Amino acid sequence: MKDLRWFPAVTTHAFFGMLLHNWILTSMESAAREITLGAGLALSWFLFLVVVFSLLPFQGTRGRPGSSARAVRPVVGAGALVLAAGHVLLLPLGLWYTVRYESLGLLPLLVTAETIGLPALAVLLWQRPWRRPERAAGRPEVPKLLGLRDPARMPPGWVPVVFYRSDLFPHNLRDHPLEIDGDRVGELTPGESLVIGLPPGEHTARIPVSPGKYPFSFAAVPGRTVHLYVGADTRIALWNPTVTRQEHSA
Repeated sequence: MKDLRWFPAVTTHAFFGMLLHNWILTSMESAAREITLGAGLALSWFLFLVVVFSLLPFQGTRGRPGSSARAVRPVVGAGALVLAAGHVLLLPLGLWYTVRYESLGLLPLLVTAETIGLPALAVLLWQRPWRRPERAAGRPEVPKLLGLRDPARMPPGWVPVVFYRSDLFPHNLRDHPLEIDGDRVGELTPGESLVIGLPPGEHTARIPVSPGKYPFSFAAVPGRTVHLYVGADTRIALWNPTVTRQEHSA
Protein backbone atom coordinates (compact mmCIF):
# COMPACT_ATOMS: atom_id res chain seq x y z
CA MET A 1 0.00 0.00 0.00
CA LYS A 2 1.21 3.47 -0.81
CA ASP A 3 1.65 6.16 1.81
CA LEU A 4 -0.88 8.96 1.29
CA ARG A 5 0.28 11.02 4.27
CA TRP A 6 1.12 13.90 1.89
CA PHE A 7 -2.37 14.14 0.37
CA PRO A 8 -4.08 16.50 2.88
CA ALA A 9 -1.17 18.98 2.81
CA VAL A 10 -1.11 19.12 -1.00
CA THR A 11 -4.88 19.47 -1.47
CA THR A 12 -5.15 22.08 1.28
CA HIS A 13 -2.62 24.36 -0.38
CA ALA A 14 -4.09 23.75 -3.84
CA PHE A 15 -7.51 24.76 -2.51
CA PHE A 16 -6.25 27.94 -0.85
CA GLY A 17 -4.23 28.77 -3.97
CA MET A 18 -7.43 28.69 -6.03
CA LEU A 19 -9.30 30.57 -3.31
CA LEU A 20 -6.63 33.30 -3.27
CA HIS A 21 -6.77 33.61 -7.07
CA ASN A 22 -10.54 34.07 -7.11
CA TRP A 23 -10.55 36.37 -4.08
CA ILE A 24 -8.00 38.77 -5.59
CA LEU A 25 -9.89 39.01 -8.87
CA THR A 26 -13.28 39.59 -7.23
CA SER A 27 -11.82 42.14 -4.80
CA MET A 28 -10.08 44.20 -7.47
CA GLU A 29 -12.73 43.72 -10.17
CA SER A 30 -11.96 46.13 -13.04
CA ALA A 31 -8.53 46.95 -11.60
CA ALA A 32 -7.59 43.26 -11.83
CA ARG A 33 -6.43 43.77 -15.42
CA GLU A 34 -3.59 45.86 -14.03
CA ILE A 35 -2.08 42.86 -12.24
CA THR A 36 1.22 42.04 -13.90
CA LEU A 37 2.40 38.63 -14.96
CA GLY A 38 5.36 39.04 -12.61
CA ALA A 39 3.02 39.28 -9.63
CA GLY A 40 1.25 36.11 -10.71
CA LEU A 41 4.55 34.27 -11.14
CA ALA A 42 5.70 35.41 -7.70
CA LEU A 43 2.50 34.12 -6.06
CA SER A 44 2.68 30.81 -7.93
CA TRP A 45 6.32 30.34 -6.91
CA PHE A 46 5.42 31.09 -3.29
CA LEU A 47 2.61 28.50 -3.43
CA PHE A 48 5.00 25.93 -4.87
CA LEU A 49 7.54 26.54 -2.09
CA VAL A 50 4.84 26.25 0.60
CA VAL A 51 3.78 22.87 -0.79
CA VAL A 52 7.38 21.63 -0.95
CA PHE A 53 8.11 22.62 2.66
CA SER A 54 4.81 21.13 3.86
CA LEU A 55 5.86 17.76 2.42
CA LEU A 56 9.22 17.64 4.21
CA PRO A 57 7.82 16.19 7.48
CA PHE A 58 6.43 13.22 5.55
CA GLN A 59 9.78 12.09 4.19
CA GLY A 60 11.16 8.87 5.67
CA THR A 61 9.83 7.22 8.80
CA ARG A 62 9.16 8.35 12.29
CA GLY A 63 10.28 6.76 15.53
CA ARG A 64 12.97 6.77 18.14
CA PRO A 65 16.56 7.02 16.91
CA GLY A 66 17.80 3.55 16.11
CA SER A 67 14.34 2.02 15.88
CA SER A 68 13.33 0.01 12.83
CA ALA A 69 10.12 1.94 12.33
CA ARG A 70 8.51 1.65 8.94
CA ALA A 71 6.30 4.22 7.29
CA VAL A 72 2.66 3.39 7.89
CA ARG A 73 -0.26 4.44 5.79
CA PRO A 74 -2.51 6.91 7.57
CA VAL A 75 -6.07 7.74 6.74
CA VAL A 76 -7.21 10.50 4.42
CA GLY A 77 -9.71 12.54 6.38
CA ALA A 78 -13.07 13.77 5.18
CA GLY A 79 -11.82 17.36 5.41
CA ALA A 80 -9.03 16.64 2.93
CA LEU A 81 -11.54 15.09 0.52
CA VAL A 82 -13.77 18.17 0.78
CA LEU A 83 -10.83 20.48 0.01
CA ALA A 84 -9.81 18.25 -2.92
CA ALA A 85 -13.30 18.54 -4.40
CA GLY A 86 -13.35 22.24 -3.57
CA HIS A 87 -10.33 23.21 -5.65
CA VAL A 88 -11.75 21.27 -8.59
CA LEU A 89 -15.04 23.17 -8.31
CA LEU A 90 -13.19 26.49 -8.04
CA LEU A 91 -11.37 25.91 -11.33
CA PRO A 92 -14.22 26.83 -13.74
CA LEU A 93 -15.06 29.80 -11.49
CA GLY A 94 -11.44 30.98 -11.65
CA LEU A 95 -11.39 30.69 -15.45
CA TRP A 96 -14.63 32.66 -15.68
CA TYR A 97 -13.25 35.42 -13.43
CA THR A 98 -10.11 35.56 -15.59
CA VAL A 99 -12.19 36.13 -18.72
CA ARG A 100 -14.66 38.48 -17.07
CA TYR A 101 -12.05 40.82 -15.61
CA GLU A 102 -9.68 40.40 -18.58
CA SER A 103 -6.81 39.60 -16.23
CA LEU A 104 -4.10 37.15 -17.23
CA GLY A 105 -1.63 38.26 -14.58
CA LEU A 106 -2.82 35.70 -12.01
CA LEU A 107 -3.08 32.85 -14.50
CA PRO A 108 0.24 31.32 -13.28
CA LEU A 109 -1.25 31.03 -9.76
CA LEU A 110 -4.31 29.25 -11.12
CA VAL A 111 -2.20 26.88 -13.23
CA THR A 112 0.14 26.09 -10.32
CA ALA A 113 -2.73 25.37 -7.92
CA GLU A 114 -4.36 22.95 -10.34
CA THR A 115 -1.04 21.41 -11.42
CA ILE A 116 -0.52 20.53 -7.76
CA GLY A 117 -4.07 19.59 -6.83
CA LEU A 118 -5.41 17.64 -9.81
CA PRO A 119 -2.58 15.03 -9.95
CA ALA A 120 -2.91 14.53 -6.18
CA LEU A 121 -6.62 13.85 -6.56
CA ALA A 122 -5.92 11.50 -9.48
CA VAL A 123 -3.45 9.52 -7.33
CA LEU A 124 -6.03 9.25 -4.53
CA LEU A 125 -8.71 7.96 -6.91
CA TRP A 126 -6.21 5.49 -8.37
CA GLN A 127 -5.10 4.17 -4.96
CA ARG A 128 -8.63 4.10 -3.49
CA PRO A 129 -7.48 3.82 0.15
CA TRP A 130 -11.06 3.38 1.35
CA ARG A 131 -11.13 -0.17 -0.01
CA ARG A 132 -11.28 -2.80 2.67
CA PRO A 133 -8.63 -5.50 2.11
CA GLU A 134 -10.24 -8.74 1.04
CA ARG A 135 -8.92 -12.11 2.04
CA ALA A 136 -7.90 -14.10 -1.02
CA ALA A 137 -10.25 -16.89 -2.02
CA GLY A 138 -9.32 -20.13 -0.32
CA ARG A 139 -6.79 -18.46 1.96
CA PRO A 140 -6.99 -19.87 5.48
CA GLU A 141 -7.74 -17.58 8.40
CA VAL A 142 -4.59 -16.14 9.95
CA PRO A 143 -4.21 -17.53 13.50
CA LYS A 144 -4.07 -15.06 16.37
CA LEU A 145 -3.40 -15.20 20.10
CA LEU A 146 -5.84 -13.03 22.06
CA GLY A 147 -6.32 -12.19 25.72
CA LEU A 148 -2.61 -11.67 26.43
CA ARG A 149 -1.33 -9.09 28.93
CA ASP A 150 2.45 -9.37 28.83
CA PRO A 151 4.20 -9.37 25.41
CA ALA A 152 7.34 -10.78 27.08
CA ARG A 153 5.49 -14.06 27.83
CA MET A 154 4.59 -14.74 24.21
CA PRO A 155 4.79 -18.48 23.31
CA PRO A 156 7.59 -19.53 20.91
CA GLY A 157 6.84 -19.01 17.22
CA TRP A 158 4.60 -16.01 17.80
CA VAL A 159 5.35 -12.30 17.39
CA PRO A 160 3.92 -9.91 20.02
CA VAL A 161 2.11 -6.88 18.58
CA VAL A 162 1.19 -4.15 21.07
CA PHE A 163 -1.35 -1.45 20.20
CA TYR A 164 -1.18 1.70 22.32
CA ARG A 165 -4.24 3.94 22.40
CA SER A 166 -3.98 7.70 22.98
CA ASP A 167 -6.08 9.17 25.78
CA LEU A 168 -6.16 12.69 24.32
CA PHE A 169 -9.36 14.41 23.23
CA PRO A 170 -11.30 13.66 21.03
CA HIS A 171 -10.06 10.05 20.96
CA ASN A 172 -10.84 9.43 24.62
CA LEU A 173 -14.60 9.59 24.16
CA ARG A 174 -15.12 5.92 23.32
CA ASP A 175 -13.44 2.62 22.57
CA HIS A 176 -12.35 1.86 19.02
CA PRO A 177 -12.76 -1.61 17.50
CA LEU A 178 -9.69 -3.22 15.96
CA GLU A 179 -9.51 -5.63 13.04
CA ILE A 180 -6.39 -7.58 12.03
CA ASP A 181 -6.26 -9.43 8.72
CA GLY A 182 -10.00 -8.87 8.35
CA ASP A 183 -10.97 -10.33 11.75
CA ARG A 184 -12.22 -8.44 14.79
CA VAL A 185 -9.70 -8.94 17.61
CA GLY A 186 -10.82 -6.54 20.34
CA GLU A 187 -11.34 -2.97 21.46
CA LEU A 188 -8.78 -0.19 21.89
CA THR A 189 -9.50 1.57 25.18
CA PRO A 190 -8.22 5.16 25.66
CA GLY A 191 -4.95 5.25 27.58
CA GLU A 192 -4.49 1.48 27.53
CA SER A 193 -2.76 -1.13 25.37
CA LEU A 194 -3.84 -4.31 23.62
CA VAL A 195 -1.48 -7.26 23.09
CA ILE A 196 -2.00 -9.60 20.12
CA GLY A 197 0.09 -12.60 19.10
CA LEU A 198 0.61 -13.07 15.35
CA PRO A 199 2.65 -15.40 13.17
CA PRO A 200 5.64 -13.83 11.38
CA GLY A 201 4.94 -12.07 8.10
CA GLU A 202 2.95 -9.18 6.64
CA HIS A 203 -0.36 -8.25 8.24
CA THR A 204 -3.05 -5.61 7.85
CA ALA A 205 -4.91 -3.78 10.58
CA ARG A 206 -7.97 -1.60 10.42
CA ILE A 207 -9.90 0.64 12.78
CA PRO A 208 -13.44 0.52 11.34
CA VAL A 209 -14.53 3.91 12.65
CA SER A 210 -15.90 6.23 9.99
CA PRO A 211 -14.19 8.17 8.47
CA GLY A 212 -11.00 6.61 9.87
CA LYS A 213 -11.64 3.17 8.42
CA TYR A 214 -8.74 2.79 6.03
CA PRO A 215 -6.31 -0.14 6.41
CA PHE A 216 -2.62 0.04 7.20
CA SER A 217 0.02 -2.67 6.96
CA PHE A 218 2.86 -3.80 9.18
CA ALA A 219 5.38 -6.65 9.41
CA ALA A 220 5.62 -9.10 12.30
CA VAL A 221 9.35 -9.87 12.61
CA PRO A 222 10.46 -12.97 14.55
CA GLY A 223 12.27 -12.15 17.77
CA ARG A 224 11.02 -8.55 17.88
CA THR A 225 8.02 -6.80 19.39
CA VAL A 226 5.91 -4.54 17.18
CA HIS A 227 4.66 -1.35 18.85
CA LEU A 228 1.82 0.50 17.12
CA TYR A 229 0.65 3.83 18.52
CA VAL A 230 -2.92 4.82 17.69
CA GLY A 231 -4.06 8.42 18.07
CA ALA A 232 -4.97 11.57 16.16
CA ASP A 233 -2.62 12.86 13.48
CA THR A 234 -3.69 16.51 13.40
CA ARG A 235 -1.93 17.08 10.05
CA ILE A 236 -4.47 14.68 8.52
CA ALA A 237 -7.72 15.12 10.43
CA LEU A 238 -8.27 15.66 14.13
CA TRP A 239 -11.14 13.19 14.34
CA ASN A 240 -9.52 10.28 12.48
CA PRO A 241 -7.90 7.49 14.53
CA THR A 242 -4.72 6.35 12.86
CA VAL A 243 -1.36 4.76 13.60
CA THR A 244 0.89 7.75 14.27
CA ARG A 245 4.05 5.77 15.00
CA GLN A 246 5.33 2.24 14.49
CA GLU A 247 8.41 0.78 16.21
CA HIS A 248 10.14 -2.58 16.55
CA SER A 249 12.06 -3.58 19.66
CA ALA A 250 13.97 -6.69 20.69
